[in-house]
This record gives sequence, structure tokens and C-alpha cells, in this order.
Amino acid sequence: PCSTLLHCQSRVQQSIGLRKSTIGQAMAVAMRSLAGLTLVLAVATAAAVVAHGGATATAADATVCRPSQIGAHGACAGDAVLLQRATLNAGRQALQRSSLRLGSSGRVDPLTLMSEVRSLAASVVAATAARQDNSSSGDGVLSNESPVQVAALQRILEQMEGEVSSDLAAEHAKDQAEVNNGSAAVADCLHALEAEKPGLQGSADSIANEESKVIACEGRVEALRETSVSVCKAAHAFQKREFADHDCDLGDSMAPAALWENIACVEEFASDLESAKELARLCNTSTYQYESEETHCEADRDEHQQAICDLEREMSATCSAYASCRAGAAQRYGDLKASLQALEDGRKAHAVAVEKIKCLLRTVLLVDAAELAKNGTGQACLEACDALKGADVIERFTIEFPVVPDAAECPWKEWSVNTELQCSVTTSGEESHVVETTPMPTTSAVPAATTASEAPVEMTTSTSPAEATEMPTTSAVPAETTASEQTPMGQTLMPNVAIELQKDGSSVTWGAGLQPSASAATQRWYLRKCSGTDASSCLAKDAAWTSTTSAIVSGDVVAWVSDSSGRVYDCSGTPCSQQPFPPPSGHWGTPFRVFKADATGEAAAVGTAIYLGDSVYFYGMQSSAWAPQHIVNCNADQCGGSSSNTIAGSLFTVAAPRPLLPTVAIELQKDGSSVTWGAGLQPSASAATQRWYLRKCSGTDASSCLAKDAAWTSTTSAIVSGDVVAWVSDSSGRV
Repeated sequence: PCSTLLHCQSRVQQSIGLRKSTIGQAMAVAMRSLAGLTLVLAVATAAAVVAHGGATATAADATVCRPSQIGAHGACAGDAVLLQRATLNAGRQALQRSSLRLGSSGRVDPLTLMSEVRSLAASVVAATAARQDNSSSGDGVLSNESPVQVAALQRILEQMEGEVSSDLAAEHAKDQAEVNNGSAAVADCLHALEAEKPGLQGSADSIANEESKVIACEGRVEALRETSVSVCKAAHAFQKREFADHDCDLGDSMAPAALWENIACVEEFASDLESAKELARLCNTSTYQYESEETHCEADRDEHQQAICDLEREMSATCSAYASCRAGAAQRYGDLKASLQALEDGRKAHAVAVEKIKCLLRTVLLVDAAELAKNGTGQACLEACDALKGADVIERFTIEFPVVPDAAECPWKEWSVNTELQCSVTTSGEESHVVETTPMPTTSAVPAATTASEAPVEMTTSTSPAEATEMPTTSAVPAETTASEQTPMGQTLMPNVAIELQKDGSSVTWGAGLQPSASAATQRWYLRKCSGTDASSCLAKDAAWTSTTSAIVSGDVVAWVSDSSGRVYDCSGTPCSQQPFPPPSGHWGTPFRVFKADATGEAAAVGTAIYLGDSVYFYGMQSSAWAPQHIVNCNADQCGGSSSNTIAGSLFTVAAPRPLLPTVAIELQKDGSSVTWGAGLQPSASAATQRWYLRKCSGTDASSCLAKDAAWTSTTSAIVSGDVVAWVSDSSGRV
């Protein structure tokens, strides 16, 4: 009978395991309690069946013992031992066959546990019904008078109401939190995108600011261009009108009258000559001002384009990061949702099973047998527990899956749409702008009173049919400037523009100190700028130097990079050493901070713009830390850094290097003599026959330079090593 009772249990197969062992362990405790209860009820049931005329529990049972007699002295003591052993073995086998694994693992399916409890409850109801029908007067075999039975049942109920229910709730809370975190991760991608908006808006504002600078500059250029055209037209008209009437050829006559007539002609011509020279100077100055402003505008245009490209790169990186973040987070959320929905269904089934177990315990197994026997109460309670749907616990353990919003549209794509800018290519080179007007003829000769640095604007004309080679219309150099002023001041200091560091008429020279300015490559420097502000962000950080192209301002970190060697002065002490660029780790003597000196000789505020022509000073580091008193200075022999140097005594002028221009008259000197038109090397005499223009061809070979007048006349950029030039005599206009 014991075996039959256990074999009648429901064989519910475990389909969804618990995610954590805590619930399983609690179930195992309940099952161990249930196993004990099974033993007690099995003994009681066997005794009841025997008492009511049923079969004996085993063939060896010779004496019928009631529960009240089990364990007593006498014959029933031995029977109790046999019955307990038989029942225990049968219970263990039944539990093993029902896939309930008790022991170290302790994992149990609540559905199977519910089936066991339900079978016990049904047995109790059936036994009470049989007792009622037979009206036997036994010993209360199935009542709650047995302390062992009550304790076992109570322990199961406590487990269901305590650990099992709370662990189910904890697992549900963990899953819900995981779902919420997964949903929040998708939203966080959008929050990160929104966080980038202020920075991108700042870049957009920078574009607007740069654009306004370009518009303003182009307005100034147009006004200067119109002035230049007007002034140069006036000069041209004057010379064409006044000089055309002068024919001061003396001829062969030696008569005094002829001589005086020639003198009078020359005197009249001379008075016109001064006026012409003044007009030419005005033309020269106005054209120079126009071209200088155009050069400044070109720098503004470059900055405007760079601002657009910077925003495009920032926008592309930001939008790509958002798309990647959102796609990954959404995929992970979808996978999480799919896995947790299966666990959710299992947990709901478990929760309903727990509710039914508690119902069976409260209304059947822990109720007095006599009460259950009244009017079918036991069967009604059993059916009520079977019909329990557990709607409240199903709702309680339902996971809420937030709806993930659609991917947002990146809001700055328009910055990279319909643009003609090639942001992947760094703009290089310079393009000269020529005044757009009717070609203005000029004399090829420079008045004897002017020096090479006072060469006026070239106005092309043919001096005679035999000399048909035209002098090119070129960029002007102000008549009042010296050679060192041929590149306009007022331009912002850029890290990619060569400069000279001048002091007392000399220039800092690579491999030495201050040497007389000589337009040599050893006197040209680049103030390369670091995007960082200290040793850790500038040393062994090549990109911090090579990718920084913004204008240099007061307080920036720079390095003196020689144009001739590509190396730097490292001024950790005196003299400065020659080191590689960009600076590797440990070379803290290479970076300097540059400061503009204001009118009082003091350091200007950090961020103050620095222009060509400004006075600046530099200080360096000591042991990788900035040392404002460690000021860099140079003498005739060397440069070095020292705390004994003062700001006032260590100021350098940031000057533009003096390029060789095809529009500037020069002398070609050798051994104290100058190349002379019509001869060779003659003693230097500042004569027009010793002044030359190195006219530049835009081509590189005979086919692109011969019979190609425009290749010579329209080329005005600075002459560099390797260029194609022609020696054009200032006195004859020939070559």
C-alpha cells in the first residue's frame, strides 16, 4: 500500500529550470520535509488500510499495529522497525523516479513538488472519506494529533511563504532590473548624442564667426582693389600723356641753341618725372596694400574652411559613435528580452504551483481529519486548490519590457552635404591675386634715384619694335619699405609659416646664435604648436604637434623648428642643444611657452593674438615642469635658457622671412663686383646696368616657357630653389 500510494503521484516533467540555486535549495528543504511526511503518512495509511481490512504492508507483518502503538514496547516495536524500513525504501525510490534530486544539488521543480503535495492531500481526503463511510472509531490516525506530521507540514508551509516566495520575488526583481538597464543603455546612446550638441554648436558658431571675418576681409580687399586700379590708372594716364610729348634727342648739332633747347626739354621732362614718380609710388603702395589684405583674406578663408572641415569630422565621428552604440545596445536588449521571456513564463508557473501548495497545506493537510470528513469538505477544498489560477502572482511576476524608441536622426548631417570642400586634403601653397584691369604698360627702367628695395610697380610696355619682350605686371613692393619689410606685417602667426626671430638687426641662426640677417635657410624657423599644455601631453605625442594648425596666441606651447635641418633647439640650459622633432619622451627642454609683449614690455594675457611684427619672449621647463623664470635668449654665439635672463632683454621680433620675388630688382654680386648689362663682373656702383629682375616662368621646360609670354608675365609668386628664371636687365628690359 505504501508503494501504491507513492506511485500514484503525478509525473510532471521539469521543463524550465530555476536560474538560481537558492530557490531550488529552499524547495529541497521542503521536499525533505515532504519526504518525512510521506513516511509518516505512509505508516499511518498502511495501518489504516490494515485496520479497515486491507492487505498487509509486507509478508513479514504478523502483527497489526496502530499508530499509537508504533515504537512501544512489545510486539509492535519490531513491526514498527520493519514498516519504517520498507516505507523509507519505497519513498526514496518514488522520489528518485519522480526526478526530484535531493542531496548536495538540492534543485527541485515546484511543479513536481506540487504534484507530490497534491497526491498526499488526495490520499488524506480519500482516507478521511473512507473512515467516514466505515464509521470506524480508530485512534485518529489522520488527524493533526501527531507532532511529527504537523511539524513536517508546517515546515513546508513556512518554506513556501518564506524563502521560496521571497526568492522568486528577488529573481523577478533582478530580471526586471536587468531589463531596465538594457533599455536604459539604448537611451544612454541618445543622451550621449545630445551631450555632444553644445560642442558641435560651438564649432558651428566658429564657422559663422570665421565666415563673417572672410566677408569683412573680402569687402576690404574689394575696396583696396578699386583704389589700386584707380591710382594706377591715373599714374599710367599721366605718364602716357606727359612723356609722349617729350622728344629730347640732341641730335648731331653742336650749336649752343641746340644745346640750350635740349637742356630746356630735359628740364621740362624732369619736372614731369617727379610727378610721375610720386604717382607711381602711390600706385605701388595701394597695390601692395591690396595684395597684403588679399593674403590676409586667404588665411581667413583657410581658417573658415578648416572650421567647416573640423565640424564635419566631429559630426561624422559623433554620428558614427551614436549609430554603433545604439545598434549594439538594441541588439543586446533584444537578446535579453528573448531569453528572459522564457524564464518569465517558467517563473509564473512556479509561482502558481507555490500558491497551490500553500492552498493544499492550509485547507487540507493542516486541517483536522474530522473537519475534512464533514459533508465532503476535503474534496471541495482539494478541487478549490486545483482550480486556483494565481492571477495576482502572475501579474506580480510579469516583467515589464519598455519599448525601445526608433533610432534618432543625427542632426548635423547638413554640414557635410553639398559642400565643395575637399576636407580630406590639406590646403597647401599660395595663389597670388592679380589686379583685374587693362594691362598697364610700365617702363622697364627704375629711376636712378631709387634703390633695389624701392622698385616701383612694374607696368609692362614695349620700348621699341626691336625690343618686343614685355615686362610682366607683378605684385607691388612699397617704395618706402626696406628689403626686410617686403612681406606684409599684421598677419597672424601660424605654425606652418616660416618666420625669422630677429633682434637688434640680427636673426637667430641654426647652429649659432644671432647673426646678421641674410635671408638664409638657417635663419628661417617654424614655431610648431603643441595642442597640449604640459610635458605629459607634448612629449612623445607626435600628433599633438603635427596635427595642430591653428594660429599661435600668447601662452601657447611651441618649439623652434629649423627650416634648414628640421630639428629643434632644446634649451634646458645654455647653450641649447640640437634635438629631433617632434620631441621624444624626456626632452622637456624643447617645448617653450610663447608670450606677446605688450606696449609696457609685460606679458600679454593668455589667448592674445600674435601677429608678424610683434615682440615676443619664450620660457621653458625645468624637470618637466614650467619655469616662468627660465627665459630663452640668444647672443652672437649661442642661444640658451637661464633664470638670469630677463623679459626685457630677451625679446624677439617675429618677422616674415624675406622671399626672393620676381618683382624686386636685385644685384648679382661676386667677389665685390656686380654683374653688369653689356659686360660681365664690374665694380659695384649702384648703376641701373647692375640691377636685374629674376623673372620666373610657371613652366619647367622649354615647351612650357618658350613662346609662352603668359607663363612669365602672370607669375608673381616667390622664387624658390629649382625654379625657372630669366635674367632681365633693369636698364634695357632685355635678357
